[in-house]
This record gives sequence, C-alpha cells and structure tokens, in this order.
Amino acid sequence: MIKFDIENLISLSNSAICSIPYRDEVIKEWERGDISFLLKSKSPQFVKDIIKHKKREESTRCKSTWYFGEAYVASILGDSTQKGWFSLFKWLYEPGWITGMNPEHEKDPVIAKLKSEFYKTALKEYIDLDKLKILKNNWGAERPKAPDLWLIDKSNRHYLIEVKKQSDTPDKEHKQLLGLALLEKYFKMSTFIVYLYPENKNTLSIKKQMQWLKDYNYVKMMISSKI
Repeated sequence: MIKFDIENLISLSNSAICSIPYRDEVIKEWERGDISFLLKSKSPQFVKDIIKHKKREESTRCKSTWYFGEAYVASILGDSTQKGWFSLFKWLYEPGWITGMNPEHEKDPVIAKLKSEFYKTALKEYIDLDKLKILKNNWGAERPKAPDLWLIDKSNRHYLIEVKKQSDTPDKEHKQLLGLALLEKYFKMSTFIVYLYPENKNTLSIKKQMQWLKDYNYVKMMISSKI
C-alpha cells in the first residue's frame, strides 16, 4: 500500500480531482476475495463493515473488483481520518431518509443496521435535514447518487469523495457527479474525484482524469444555471 493522507489529496488535486496509483497484485488479491488490506487498515469501521458484508454476498456469485476503489482510498486515508462512511444508500432522493424511516424497510438485517447507523451518526449529526429536503424537492426527480466516501479528518473537516477506476465511464445523466456537485453546493463540503490507475499506465490516467474533470465542471455549471 502506498502512503497517502488527506493533506496529500488536497495538495495533489487539480480543481477537485487527483489520480492515485495502485499495484497490480493488490487488485488481484481483491478479485480473489482477499480484503485483508482494508481490514488491517485504520479506515473507519463503518466502511470495513459494509464492504465486508457486500463482498461476502458477492463471493456466492462471482469474483470481481467491486468496491475495490472505495476500500483502497479509505485504507490509504485511514491514518488521517477519524470518522467516515461508505454510502451505497439513496439518501439524496429517497424521502425516507429525512425522517429516518428508510432503514425500517430494509430486508437485509445487516444493511438495515448499517442504514440506521448512517442516519444517526452521519445525517442527523452533520446534515441540515431542512436543506436536504430542499435539495430533494429541487433535484430528487434527477435521482442524484451520493458520493462513495464521506470522510472526516482529525481537524473535523469533511470530504466527499467519488472514486473512479480505469474501467469506469460516466453515465449519460451524470448522476454520480450530480450528487457530488449538489452536496458541494448545498452543504459547502469539500469534494474530490479520486481516479485510481495501475501504476504502469499513468499516461492513460491523465487523459481519463481530464475527462472526469471536464464532466464534473459541466455538471456544476448546469446546477448553477438552475439555482
């Protein structure tokens, strides 16, 4: 694992985007179901719990690189993080998250517990729910997706991170980037796109990084024109 912290993320970012390399053997271990680098890291316990559960579900079907990016970034930033969450939840547009009712409708007991924890320790603690309601009213029909990681550093600064790998391409409606941009706009949080690439393919990384930045700036411009 490379050494990295949130200060590195800020200093290396180019208008909210930065690229971080990983070694091939790390992602190959992940494909085989070995998630030990995450479990041994200082990443937030919530991140470990939800990814461990999802990988256990996945192991009954196939092996893949699902959740590798989120786990990798949370792990390398673990030393400089005091709290954090990996959100698979649709809290930017599902109405139940305003009242905390959403976890009650979850059939998977592990995910229900994690949803309840996310509502109590993240949304209720740090999000103005009245503003979230306004965001939902204005943008809920677009179904924006929440960013992958929400981390709080040891100086109580909040960071929202959307993680992308080389194989990722933007969806046509930019729902992931829309969610990131809306949270920056409504809640004044620092936002980043972290692009992960194999350490021997840096040239391709730069091209894709610039495309993600272009798309993100387009989404932010679109939001500004509608508000």
